Amino acid sequence: MDKLTKEDYLCELSKRGNFTWLLEEDQKMIWEFILNIGDSRSLVLHISRRYGKSFVLNLLAYSAALGNETVCKTFGIPRRGAQIAYLAETQAQIQTIFIPNMEIIFRHLPSNMHPKWDQKRNGYVLPTTRSIIRVAGTDNKNYEKLRGGETHLALLDEAAFHDDLDYIYKSIILPQTMRAKGRVLFVSTSPKTPDHEFFNIAQEHIKKDRYLKLTIDDKTTISKETKDELIAEMGGIDSTDVRRELYCEWVTDFNSMILPECTETFMQKVVVDEVKLPESYDWYAAMDPGSVDYTGYLCAYYDFIRAKIVIVGELFFQHTDTDFLSKEIDVIEKKWFGSKPPTHRVCDNSHLTLIADLANLHGQFFSPTRKDDKEAMVNFTRVLFKQGKIEIHKSCDHLIRQCKTGLWNKSRSSFLRSLTEGHYDLIDALIYLCRIIQQEKNPFPMYAKHITANDWHIPSMEDTSQSSTIRNVFKL
Repeated sequence: MDKLTKEDYLCELSKRGNFTWLLEEDQKMIWEFILNIGDSRSLVLHISRRYGKSFVLNLLAYSAALGNETVCKTFGIPRRGAQIAYLAETQAQIQTIFIPNMEIIFRHLPSNMHPKWDQKRNGYVLPTTRSIIRVAGTDNKNYEKLRGGETHLALLDEAAFHDDLDYIYKSIILPQTMRAKGRVLFVSTSPKTPDHEFFNIAQEHIKKDRYLKLTIDDKTTISKETKDELIAEMGGIDSTDVRRELYCEWVTDFNSMILPECTETFMQKVVVDEVKLPESYDWYAAMDPGSVDYTGYLCAYYDFIRAKIVIVGELFFQHTDTDFLSKEIDVIEKKWFGSKPPTHRVCDNSHLTLIADLANLHGQFFSPTRKDDKEAMVNFTRVLFKQGKIEIHKSCDHLIRQCKTGLWNKSRSSFLRSLTEGHYDLIDALIYLCRIIQQEKNPFPMYAKHITANDWHIPSMEDTSQSSTIRNVFKL
């Protein structure tokens, strides 16, 4: 028998779907954790940059598709006709990550074993096993291409950056894997904000001991000097990029924040436990209504003596009619301000019918807001926070959370959408509110309340000829 060459040996391993020899030592830790899935239907792998997470997932997909005995037995996947789904962050990453990894994995196999693209099924079919790896990015709703059929193994790569992760999992992946008794792997670094479904999924898996966390310090295949250089290039050990992407912390990305001043520490100074209404004040309200999105409403008074906007009440709910909305507004306004009328109320100007109904049917008058450049509107509010001119009562839970976690979209043209906080509608209400408050207006009367013309002589404020003469004599 002829002695096998190294190339022959690697080819034989590859034919059996055994590609573990391609893994680095750090990647083998990930592989071993995955293969210890046991009876779990899903796992979360929360892993730093620089581990090659995508390569491990791509290798797992092709091992399963080629019918590797160990992988198929571990995951309960048929060795022929397996249905595997791989979701990347974007469609472009299928071209830049998945396909190059495929070429590395299959370079030792004869061309007749290479996967073939199936346009109708949106996936790569393995000729020898008839298994398929269906692929899609999650941008522009490309995940809809994966609808239908069964899925034995679903791999969600960089899940913390998937558009509509909650919808993808519950409406597409979960039904498919339940039919096939399949498994799901969520793999990612930390999201740009803890207000992302990946955070909630990770917390559930932590409770069930189905969670692996690997930071840059756990990686042994790069030197300390390389790690230090990487950390420095990413902004230093305290930067949010380093804390999120290298140390897997749940922090909000500073560069994407709508209100970057509103850190956890800063908000401790902004949030107040109690408020005491001044003797004289003006109060204001602002609303950002929604039908698909949430409706966000805020009311506040201006403390003229302390020069502070004090936000005392919020409303935040979804899909409501005008009667219900009016009643809720009435309750919260009377709670804080009694029968005192507002100085000004304002509402998003894209809801003119609602504004008219609130005025005509309920006597609640809102003016349509003026909309300028959105980022400029936000910047005005940021300056007020920076100057210490805003306080928020502790009961405004949603507003406080949105200030700390709200993010811009990639083009900074609008806010990102959140599973729990909607379109950060209370931040919209906040920027409307801050612009209408008349900080220069003194709410205190010229004379104390008990001083009236009935009991006291109050001189006319008109500039009479006599008073003018006296002022000229004394050069007043």
